Amino acid sequence: TDIGGSMDECVINCTTNPIKMMDLARDANKIFIEILLGVTNDRAGLVGYETVAKDEDYHPLSTDQISLKQKVNAWKPGGGTCICCGINKAISGFLTESSPDKFQSMIVMTDGRANVKCSQQGTGDASQDAIWAACEAHNDYGIIVNTVGFGENADEATLQSIASCGGGTYYYTDYSGLIDLYKRIAEDIINISYREQTVSSKNINTK
Repeated sequence: TDIGGSMDECVINCTTNPIKMMDLARDANKIFIEILLGVTNDRAGLVGYETVAKDEDYHPLSTDQISLKQKVNAWKPGGGTCICCGINKAISGFLTESSPDKFQSMIVMTDGRANVKCSQQGTGDASQDAIWAACEAHNDYGIIVNTVGFGENADEATLQSIASCGGGTYYYTDYSGLIDLYKRIAEDIINISYREQTVSSKNINTK
C-alpha cells in the first residue's frame, strides 16, 4: 500500500468530519484481511511504501488478524512514491517466508505516480523500475502482481503495465469504491487460490 504524503489528503467531509485517503486505505486493508483470513488457511502480509519501504511499515506473512490490523493502523503517510520499493519488499517477503509451491499474489495500490527509482532494477526511470520489478516477480518467482489505482491522480498506464507483466489484473476505483473493490479482490484471490490447490486422482477431485 502506498503510504506516501499524498495519502494524507482529505477527500470526504473535509470541513466537518475529515476522512483522508489514508483512512480509506486502512479500512480497505482491514476488510481485505478479514475476508481473506476468515475463510481460508492462507496468510497475508503487508508492505507500506513511500520514498522507501521501511521495515517498520512491513508485516510478515501471517494468519494473525489483530497483529496485521495493528500494523495497518500504525502507518503514517509521508514521503514520495517508490512503487518498485514496495514490489521488491514484497518479493523478499515471499522468498523468505513462503515457498514456490504455494499460490503467491500481491496487490500494489497507489493514488499517484511512481517518482522514486530503484537501483535493483536500474532502468533510470521510476515507472520502468516498477514495471520491471513486477516482471521479475512473475517471471522469476511465479508471483502474481495485481494493481489498484486509487483516485483521479493514479498513473493508470504504469499500473496497467505492472499488472500485465506481473500476470495479474489492474483495478481502478474512486475514493468511494475502494473498500468494495478490496472485498472483490479478496474474493477473487480466494477463488483463484482454491483452483490452484485442486488435487485430482483416480475418481477423486478435491480441494
